[in-house]
Parts: sequence; C-alpha cells; structure tokens
Amino acid sequence: MSTIDGINIGAVERELAAIWRDEAAGDDSHEERAVTRARVLTLVAYGDSRDFPPDFDEIVAEVSNLHPARALVLKANRAGAGNSATVHVSAVCRVQGPRSKQVTCEQVTFAAEGDAINDLPSGVAQLLAPDTPVFVWVLGAPEPGDYVFNHILPMADRVILDSSASSDPGRGLVRLARTFREHPNWTSLTDFTWQRLTPWREMLANFYDVAEHRSFLDRIDTVTVEFTPHAGAAGITPRSLLLVAWLAAQLGWTLDASASRRDGDAEVFAFASGNGPVTVRFVPVLREGMDGLLSSITLGAGTAPTAAFSVRREARSRLSSSIVIDGGHHANRLLSYRSRTAGELLSTELGFNRRDVLYEAALAVAGAMGEIDMK
Repeated sequence: MSTIDGINIGAVERELAAIWRDEAAGDDSHEERAVTRARVLTLVAYGDSRDFPPDFDEIVAEVSNLHPARALVLKANRAGAGNSATVHVSAVCRVQGPRSKQVTCEQVTFAAEGDAINDLPSGVAQLLAPDTPVFVWVLGAPEPGDYVFNHILPMADRVILDSSASSDPGRGLVRLARTFREHPNWTSLTDFTWQRLTPWREMLANFYDVAEHRSFLDRIDTVTVEFTPHAGAAGITPRSLLLVAWLAAQLGWTLDASASRRDGDAEVFAFASGNGPVTVRFVPVLREGMDGLLSSITLGAGTAPTAAFSVRREARSRLSSSIVIDGGHHANRLLSYRSRTAGELLSTELGFNRRDVLYEAALAVAGAMGEIDMK
C-alpha cells in the first residue's frame, strides 16, 4: 500500500500502474507472471470515518472474490480540526497458478477532514471504472444536506445502506424515505435491514400460501409488534417499522395519520383496509442481547370466528410461527437461520442491479408512519 498526500488523481493512477508492474514481476527478477484484471463493477463506500468497521478492508477483499471491483473508499473525518486529505492505493490479487495472477480489487481509500471532505466527489468521478455499474455503499445514515452523498448519488446505479446503523435509527429511516420521496428517479436503493427481515417476511408470507387461511387473513383488524429498542435510542426500530410497512404496502392498507396515537409506551397506528380498519400497535419489550431486534408480530382477526397468526423470536437465529383459529391451535413451525455477516450482505446486494420495488414501497409507507407526530 502506498500513501499520497492530497487528492492527486494523476498520482493515484501512477500508483495503480505501479501495482500492476509489481504484481507482474515474479520472485525471480528474470521471470514475469501473467496478470489479468477482473472488474465487473465500481464500489464506492462512503461514511464518517468512525462508521467503518475495523475489518473493512477484509470485507472488501472477501466480496471482491465474487464481485471483482474497483473500490473507492471515502472516509470523512468530520471530527477532525484540519483541512487535509490523504489517499492510500492497494490491490487484492488471487494467485491462479505458478505464472498467473488475477487482480480482483483495486482499492483507493480517501481519508479527508475539514473542507477537503467536499473534494471527495470530484476524486470519485475521475476514478470510476469505465463501462461498469456503480454501487454506492453508505455506512451510517446520511444527514440531510450531506454534500458528498448528494454529489455521488447521481453517479450511482444502486445505493446500498444499513438503516439500522445510525445513532437514531428510526429517524434515520424517516430521513432516508424523505430523501428518496423528493428524488424518486435518482437511483435504485436497497438496505441491509431489509435483507435481514427476509426470514420474517417468508414466515408471514407462508400464512397466505394456505387457501384455507385467507378468509381469516382478509379479516385482519389488529397487528401487534413487540420489539427490543436499540441501545441508547428511543422509538420504533427500523426492522419493526419496515416489516409492518411491507405488510401495509402489499395488502393495500392506507395510513390514517389523524387516528394514530401514543398509548403509554406503545405507539398505535391506524390503517384502513378494503375490509375495514386495522390497528397496528408497536410495543417495546426488554430482551437481553436482542437490541434492535424484533421479538414478535401477531396478526389478529377479532370477529368470530377469531384467528391469530403469530411469528415469534425463540432465539437470536430461530423463529417460530403459530396459528390459532377460534381458540384451537392449527399449526406450528420452526425456522432456524444463520445471521449473515456484512460481507455476505454486501455480496448479495452487489449481485442485483435493478430496483427493489418491494423495498421502495415499504420505505415510502415507513417514512409516512415515522413522520406522524405521536401525542
């Protein structure tokens, strides 16, 4: 890895060329290796320097084995007192044989503070790999008016973020929804939090797969969600909000902001479905080691014959579902799954370059819910 003072694109390109020469040189100075470059996308990672995990470089190296890329990493040190920038240039190579290597990732890391932060988009624009899709991975939640975010977003084919990675995750999700409501044609968007909800969405969708259940599900008039708040942050968690928003969007429910209210520690939202009103109740619960996670969701039909369709977290990576109709248990199911690493989540998202219409619809509803002034 080499270090360059200031954002000097010419120097960066010379360092990248030097890396190629060094990798082509064999252990014996008289022998050269064949070096090939595999590059299918440009990954731009942006965030406050404090939001980058210690193993960030290892995550990029892991992902590049499946998705060879040029990675442009933008670390903004907003707590810094200076006005400076440095650039680190490195590469990840995979040995394919005694005389061949493949460069799977060229990584250019910008570290900036003060006024130099606003120079980052210009550096990105000059280093985008030609003829490849651009994925922007935002670490943390972008603030309104974030100069860098607003200027790299038009370069992106897809934006990847984690709405749970914020000091105030609930408000961060609302800000995100507002941003993309105001700029609907900017780009495709996806969210690690949405991906983490896949087991919950699958369990709920399975209820609707059984024809005998649909007459009860069509009469759902209550939804109760229990969740463990994020440590140090009040309010409904993004996972809880997005799960209900997904249900509302897919079932065609309409939010009634004027009838939504606070009830003690619970927040109660009113919706209208094609079959009548639906009351959604979010209840915070305390479960050790489960910060930010969903605890349970129950869909209830209160008119006879009554029904309750529930999904509960039995352990960190195990869910159960149950169906109770007219007081009798009809079905139970267990689902065990493995929590995915940041590298695995990112790798999955890099495999898609299209709009996620289900997520975008859920985000719009979640944003509208989050903007209600609960009293």
